[in-house]
Amino acid sequence: MTNFSIYMIGVMLVTAALGYAAYALGAAPMWVGIIVVVLLGMGLMGAAKKAGLGNSTKQSRPPR
Repeated sequence: MTNFSIYMIGVMLVTAALGYAAYALGAAPMWVGIIVVVLLGMGLMGAAKKAGLGNSTKQSRPPR
């Protein structure tokens, strides 16, 4: 498994636990859904940043 996969599994577990806790405490299901989607989006961005995915602005040196 890649670091990205492991990171995303952790994000999903934490998000699911927080969503369940919010629902168990009586939060409206609509708000629980919104919060879960936002947390998953933030987790995806964080995982991509940690894994180095996406556009890279670093200049690579040409081979010698």
